[in-house]
Parts: sequence; C-alpha cells; structure tokens
Amino acid sequence: MKKTSLALISLAPLTALAGEAIQTNSSTYSIQSEHSEWYYRVALYGWGQSLDGDIGVMGQTAAVDVDFSDLVEDLEIGLMGAVEIGKGRWSVLLDLNYADLSDEISTPNSKIDFEQEQLVGNLVLNYQAINSDVSKLTLFGGIRGNWLDVNMSYTGGPLKDRTLDEDKSWADPIIGLRYRQDLGSSIYLRALGDVGGFGVSSDFTWQAMAGLGWQFNPCGGLFLGYRAIGTDYEDGGFTYDLSAHGPMIGLEYKF
Repeated sequence: MKKTSLALISLAPLTALAGEAIQTNSSTYSIQSEHSEWYYRVALYGWGQSLDGDIGVMGQTAAVDVDFSDLVEDLEIGLMGAVEIGKGRWSVLLDLNYADLSDEISTPNSKIDFEQEQLVGNLVLNYQAINSDVSKLTLFGGIRGNWLDVNMSYTGGPLKDRTLDEDKSWADPIIGLRYRQDLGSSIYLRALGDVGGFGVSSDFTWQAMAGLGWQFNPCGGLFLGYRAIGTDYEDGGFTYDLSAHGPMIGLEYKF
C-alpha cells in the first residue's frame, strides 16, 4: 500500500521525562532532597513520531506504516504539557496530550482515507528509591487513559464509498522505573521503561526512552532523546495495535 498524503500533530504521555529532581553536579544547587519542602514542575515537550501497526473499525482493519521521513514535509509542531507536585521522595504527575493525524492509503483498486484524534492522560505516583548526588532511580505506578476517535473512508474495491467511525475510551494500569545519571559539566543521562495493560483494558502497553539532558541553570533543563511507545487494545470490532517511535525534545522548569 502506498501513502499519498499525511498530516500529523504529535503528542505523547509525559511520564517518560518526569520525576527526577533538577540539579547540577554540585549539591549546592540541589532542589529536592529527602526532607525538602513542596516543589512544583512544569514542562513542555515535542515528539516527532514514526508509526506502524494496525487500526480497525467495525472489523475492517487498515495497516499504518508512516516513517519519520514521510512526515517531515507535513509535520505540524506539537507540544504537550505536564504539572508535577512533590515533596521529598514522593511526587504526583498529571499530563494531558492531544494528537491528530491523517493518512491516505492507496491500492490499485481502492483508497482509504484514515483520520484519528487521540487524547492521552497520565496520572502517576513517583517514589525516588535512590537519591544520591550523581544518580537517581525512581519507581512509579498509575493510570494511563486513552480517548480515540477513528474515521476510515473506503473508496473503490469491495467496500465502495463506505465510511466507518468509532469513538473509544479506556484506561490501563502502568508500572515502571526511571533512571538518571549525572555525567559532569551539567550533562546527564536519562532512561525509562514501563509496562501496563495486563488485560485490564489493553492486552499490553509499553514504553521505552533514553537520551541526554543539559542543566542550563539550577531550575531549568533541556532534554534530547529517542522514545518508543506501543499499545495493543481490542474491543469487539475495534482494534488499536500501534507503536510510535522517534526523536523528542523537552524543556522543563522547577520551582
């Protein structure tokens, strides 16, 4: 199948970059410690995705295979936002993200116009199990909620001029861990992994992320990395079995 057009606004759950204290190598600039006061963090992120998998509505499934290079020309910059509130080793994170993508898939005898709107929200509780001057290990658990409105229009072939539309929402439990290692000169490594679903709603959902950050002042940081997330969800004739992966950039501030 050949893709002929694409428009994408790309956002994703922010749990990939939440939870660690912002600090330089010097303990003088540490904002969070085991006995610290309440702190607040806000963040903005963008993610350029490649997508692959299957979307199905009313038993009719379409393959989605969109490389990052395919969407460069049509990509509209998307941002996501999050707020984190914490004290000591504990914190709570809430993020809300919206994505809108469309694709046109052509075969020799038919055409499929695909459009998807998605709202993803995460509410997680973080616990910083290891908190040293140079490394931090954070455990987290919570809920990932999804809302999807999928529309597929078929032209030609055995499904002539047929439009299928489905609106779905579900929530999945998730558990994971996050690691940060200071490398010196205000540079740090950050990595994350989580899994969820467990058959509660999705059969399985997962996430992985790794990258480098730059602490440009005691309260602010810039992060560059690569991220992948996948979800396998089925309900009746509705199928959402997709993975997304690509580079990401983030700016965060803590006060």
